[in-house]
Amino acid sequence: MSSQNPLEPSILLALAAVEAESISVKESSFETLKVNFVKNTLPLEMSIDGSSLIELPTISITDPQYFWGHPHISPTGVICISDDQGVVFDPENVNTLVNFVITQALELIESYNSHSVQERHILFADELQDYLAVWFPQSTLWINGKIDPAQAHYAEIQEIKKTHALISINGSEPSKSSKHPNIKMDFLETTIDLVPPMNKKPDSSWLNSLVLKNPKLNLSRKKTGALMLRVQNAYGFANLAITYVRDAKTNIAEVNFYPTRELDPDYYSQRGGSELRKSRVAVAGVGAVGSRVAEFLCIAGITDLTLIDSDIFSRDNLYRHVLGMNDAGKVKVKALTEHLNSRFLGLNIKPIKDPVEKYLSELIPDIDFLVLTTGNIVLERLIISRAMREKWPFKIISGWVEPVGLGGHSISMATNEKGCLECLYIIDGSHPGNESRCSFIEPDQKVTKNLKGCSGFLPYSGLDAIKTAQLIVDFVLLNKTGYARWIGPDTSANENDIKTSDTYKSAIEKQSKMLFTSQEIYESNCPCCNT
Repeated sequence: MSSQNPLEPSILLALAAVEAESISVKESSFETLKVNFVKNTLPLEMSIDGSSLIELPTISITDPQYFWGHPHISPTGVICISDDQGVVFDPENVNTLVNFVITQALELIESYNSHSVQERHILFADELQDYLAVWFPQSTLWINGKIDPAQAHYAEIQEIKKTHALISINGSEPSKSSKHPNIKMDFLETTIDLVPPMNKKPDSSWLNSLVLKNPKLNLSRKKTGALMLRVQNAYGFANLAITYVRDAKTNIAEVNFYPTRELDPDYYSQRGGSELRKSRVAVAGVGAVGSRVAEFLCIAGITDLTLIDSDIFSRDNLYRHVLGMNDAGKVKVKALTEHLNSRFLGLNIKPIKDPVEKYLSELIPDIDFLVLTTGNIVLERLIISRAMREKWPFKIISGWVEPVGLGGHSISMATNEKGCLECLYIIDGSHPGNESRCSFIEPDQKVTKNLKGCSGFLPYSGLDAIKTAQLIVDFVLLNKTGYARWIGPDTSANENDIKTSDTYKSAIEKQSKMLFTSQEIYESNCPCCNT
């Protein structure tokens, strides 16, 4: 059986078709194909992983002078012609694909060659952090928060078989729990033109050259030292931690490099499609719906949360809740706080293990939103009635789930606006009753379910909770009042002999809207919001 990559013949023909010169196969196997060639006097290499073109071929330039200071070219010469986002191509049309990647690579190089060296270096500095991560892929160091040269930073260094490894960087003061030396770091903030080239992996001579280019830098004369190199760019700085060890003659004998990344909440929030928001939200009830609300608020960039619930997490709720097996038996608010802090950065969460009514009875909280997801509509109606009477200065959002996948609801209220939860309990202009006119099931039905003994529960899924939580979070993010709902199929209701209401049937038949303004749900004789 031939070990030749099956793409080799078609790739060679495609390279010849674009008038590439000096074509030679460097490596050809089922797993890899690498072909060297020259185009427009530039020495290039095309690499393909695998035996099919399901991904764009990689184009590299093999001239080392391009390995430093050229935007979109890695330390190993790989030319970044695409971030692979949204690129659509026909993997069967080899000629077109090869022509595309070569054209893109040449245009990129020619474009940056038209810049001055200084202009290229300024653009290159913006990519330096990722460039360094490619050079030192196994040694990237993550730091909580931002690096602040105005504060002391300490490098914790461990000696392993006569080599020295940087374990962590601690701000303000040395780590008190560390068994390894903590060395105060020197700082150098400089520009890319004062950084020696890294077109080969840097060593002690590179560090000495850095000192020569930056006369203000005085490296420690101690046996072991640490330096934070910060190179200015459009995003702030690219950071490289450097540790070094001197020999008996105080010459630098060992140098190690650590690209340093800041765990910056603002960056990661934007990377996730959100921005940090200053809203303060209290979530009362962190069960299936409330825990998802808290999670989605964090995803949306809200960092200031108060979680109120007195319950213990039970394994019975594993498939509806954010928490998992290891959280069983823990206080919900504390376990959820730990979970969210492990997932997101820069959170300020206050867990309160109290009943909601106790939390609200002691002091009106200093918040922007109060989310009620207690699963107790009687309690929530009482809370909202009090809020309207006392004119609480924040929006209140209530959310609840219908059984067996029929849907979910959310209502957002402000105490200075008409339209509230009580309005939904006024039918035909009468005083508020016990049944909601927006309910999807007919009244006086048993909808709870038992799977063991007398432990009944409302049958809805984790997906139902997620959909309902999204309605609630949308109200927070939009900072609006109104009523919203989602409607699911009645398949499970029919299977369980649960009768759907006229509201549900009408919404299905007429494809009624899902979002209503506060004015649209307002009832003029509501004793709650009409005061």
